[in-house]
Amino acid sequence: PSALRQLLLLALLSIAVSAAPDKCSVCNRLTEAFEQGLQRTAKDNFGGGNTHWEESRLGSWASSETRLVDIQERLCSDEGKEEAVACHALLEQFEEPLEGWWFGDFRRDPGKSAAKAAAALRELLCVRTGGLCCQHGAFGPQCAACPVCGLRGHCDGNGTRAGSGRCTCDSGYRGELCDQCETGRYLATAEPLLCLACHPACGSAGCVDGPSESNCRDCATGYQPAEASGAADGRVSCIDVDECAATPGPCAGPNETCVNSPGSFACDCLPGFQRPAAGGDCQPAETAAGTDGDSAETGGDSAETGDDSAESSGESAETGGESAETGGESAETGGESAETATPAMDKEEL
Repeated sequence: PSALRQLLLLALLSIAVSAAPDKCSVCNRLTEAFEQGLQRTAKDNFGGGNTHWEESRLGSWASSETRLVDIQERLCSDEGKEEAVACHALLEQFEEPLEGWWFGDFRRDPGKSAAKAAAALRELLCVRTGGLCCQHGAFGPQCAACPVCGLRGHCDGNGTRAGSGRCTCDSGYRGELCDQCETGRYLATAEPLLCLACHPACGSAGCVDGPSESNCRDCATGYQPAEASGAADGRVSCIDVDECAATPGPCAGPNETCVNSPGSFACDCLPGFQRPAAGGDCQPAETAAGTDGDSAETGGDSAETGDDSAESSGESAETGGESAETGGESAETGGESAETATPAMDKEEL
């Protein structure tokens, strides 16, 4: 039981660690937010209206405590819930070194670019003070030096306390140092390294040294080697296969014609014919259009039926009105009877 309990605790601990935000990433985002804050407040002032008087009494806005507080208040505002908690924790941990840097190195040179200031702040907080990250160009727990991956790749874990340090290549490049072209691309320039896509006529073996269909090593589906093509270096010229010229042709449906295209073909309807939207054989244009309109026509019938129902309802209402009118006439007749009875009552009174 004790061993099982220890395994359970280890599992829960690993889940908690994996769910916790990476502190190096949080620290990086904090310094990036600080850079954005520097840019946002660059043209602000104390807000009193007399900038010259304010700065003569309060000091320069650029390195003022008021500006620092303004920036700090929004450093963690754009983070998610867990990230915001981690961000505020780091901000509290870095309060003293951040203020020391602001009133020291930054105040001595407040005109430096926001990017340079943020890079210096990252070096201070994330690398030297917190020990959460490595310098750019280093990776892993010991901050070992990254390999030079060139312009077409990056070191896995660069600037963090994690990663393998291997080069992760950009799309289209390969090799330990990302200094080779992937299959399907050719070397356009060596300095700087640039690999471009082969011609679509080239197959899975790629091409030799150019974008033309004559530089292929093999041909893609829908293409074939030209007669007498081939060179000592293995390149071949690939030409389009006209599938429509085959006997029998690939388009055997009624009223169909074959249309060739580079590397492929399509089965289109003959002039005057149309394929219904639901698919199937080509039909005379009027018939196909009628088929597509059937559902709309059915919908119209339903609407017409609805109108009939409304009309019937109207007739019922009209009938009801006539009944009411008849009732009114009955009431009127009753009134006349009452009026006739009144003189008789007068005679009795006499």
